Amino acid sequence: MATDIKAGQKAIEAIQGILKKYPGVHITCGLSNISYGLPLRKAINRILLPILMTAGLDGAILDPLDDKIMSTLLISKMLLGQDRFCRQYTQAARAGRIG
Repeated sequence: MATDIKAGQKAIEAIQGILKKYPGVHITCGLSNISYGLPLRKAINRILLPILMTAGLDGAILDPLDDKIMSTLLISKMLLGQDRFCRQYTQAARAGRIG
């Protein structure tokens, strides 16, 4: 984003294009690549994750020790119908890991 303001949109379009051409393929990305060189990188990464998941991303290289991004991941999976009966979300909420 620091060098190309359209990088976020290009990432979305790339995921959608790949999935259109190759249905069923799995897509993973290094989530923090988009925020390199910018302040408050973790906030950018937290917002980008559900956007890319909506586009079809199903794997991300991210910081598993960042409680906020892990909350974002669990809530996004629930809202996108990827958490059957909201089990992962409710277990995390009960354990105090959502916040």
